[in-house]
Amino acid sequence: SYLDAIQLYVKLLEHKRNESNKMRYKLREGIEKLKSTNEIVANLQSSLTLLQPQLNEQQEKTEIFLVQLAKDTKLANEKERTVQEEVKEVNIQADAIKAITKDAEADLAKVMPALIEAEQALKALDKREVSEIRSFNNPPDAVRLVMEAVCVLLNEKPDWPTAKSVLMDIGFLDRLNNYDKENVPESLLKKLRVYTRKPEFEPEYVGQKNLACKSICLWCRAIDNFSIVNKEVGPKKQKLEDMTKKLKAANKELDQKQKELAETKAKVEKMQQECDETMRKKEELLKDIEMTQQRLFRAAKLTELLADEGVRWQEQLIVLNAEYEKLIGDVFIASAMMSYLGPFTGSYRKEMTGEWMNWIQEFNIPFSEEFSLQHVGGDPLEIRYWTLNALPTDNVSIDNAIMTKLCSRW
Repeated sequence: SYLDAIQLYVKLLEHKRNESNKMRYKLREGIEKLKSTNEIVANLQSSLTLLQPQLNEQQEKTEIFLVQLAKDTKLANEKERTVQEEVKEVNIQADAIKAITKDAEADLAKVMPALIEAEQALKALDKREVSEIRSFNNPPDAVRLVMEAVCVLLNEKPDWPTAKSVLMDIGFLDRLNNYDKENVPESLLKKLRVYTRKPEFEPEYVGQKNLACKSICLWCRAIDNFSIVNKEVGPKKQKLEDMTKKLKAANKELDQKQKELAETKAKVEKMQQECDETMRKKEELLKDIEMTQQRLFRAAKLTELLADEGVRWQEQLIVLNAEYEKLIGDVFIASAMMSYLGPFTGSYRKEMTGEWMNWIQEFNIPFSEEFSLQHVGGDPLEIRYWTLNALPTDNVSIDNAIMTKLCSRW
C-alpha cells in the first residue's frame, strides 16, 4: 500500500499538473492575445491620429500642385502657340528670301556668262598684245572706238593720246580685271553706251582690225550689259539684304523664345512628376488609413466581444494559480485514500483522512481546506474518478523533504 501510494501520488500529481498547465497556458495565451489586441487597437488609433494630418498635408500639396500645374501648362501652351506662329512667319520670310535670291540669280545668270567670257579673254591678254595696240599712231576706227570706251569707264579723257597713255600703264590689265563692275556711276554708263550702241562696236568686227582689241571690246559690252541687269538686281539685293537682317533677328528672337519654351516645358514636366509623386503618396496614405480603419474595426470588435471573457479568464487564472499550490497536499490525500481506505469503514476513513489533513497542516503543506470528504465513505473506484477529474493541477516541483516526512508518517 505504501509503495502503491507513492507510485499513484507521482502519476496523479503529474497528470493533474499537466492538466492544470494546459488550462493555465490557454488562459494566459488568451489574456496575452487580448492584451496585444488592446495594444494593437491603441497603436492603430495612434497611427490614425498621425496619418490624418499627413493626409491633409498631402491633400493641400496636391491641390497647390494642381493649381500651379494648370497655370504653367496654360502658359506653356500659349508660348508654344506663339512660337509656332513665329516659326510660320520666319518660314514665310525665308521662302521670300529664297524667291528673291532665285530671281536675282536668274537675272544675273543672263549676263554672267558673257562677263565671265570677257574677263577670261582679258586674263588671256599679255603685255605684248597691249603693246601692239599702243603701237598704232593712227589706229583703225574700231580700235579707237574701243579704247575711247575704255577711257570712259576708267574716267579718263576719251581720245587716242589718252588711250595710249592708259595703255602704257603697267597696271592696265589689272585695272580692267579688278574693275568694280557693280558700282559704275550712271554718268559713265551713259557715256559708255554712246560707243556700245554703235553698229561697228561689235567684237567680231573689232577682231578683224585687232584681235587683242576684240577681248577689250567684249569686256566693255559685258560691263554695259551687267550694269543694265545689276541696276534691276540691285534693289533686289538691297531688299534681300534687309530681309536677311530681319530674318536673322527673327531667328535670334525665335531661338530665345524656343529656349524659354523648352525651359517652361521642363518646368511643367518636373512639376507634373512632383504632382504625380504627391498623388501617389496621397493614395498610399488613403490606403493605409483605410486598412488601418478596417484593422481597428476588427480589433475593436474582438476586444469588445471578449472583454467579459478576459475578466473571467483573469479571475480563473488567479484561482488556478492558487489551486496549483495546493496540488501537493490534495493529490497526497487522494493517493492515500486510494491506497489505504479501501478495506475500512466509512467512519474510520473519515478519521484517517482527518489525521492526514492535520499532518499536512502541521508541515505547512498547501492543500484545499475545503477538501470534500463526501466520497470518503464511498467506493474506491468513485474516489479514483473524483481525483482524476475534479482536482486542480500545477507544475510546482515536488518537495522531496516534504514527501519524506509524509511517507514516514504513513
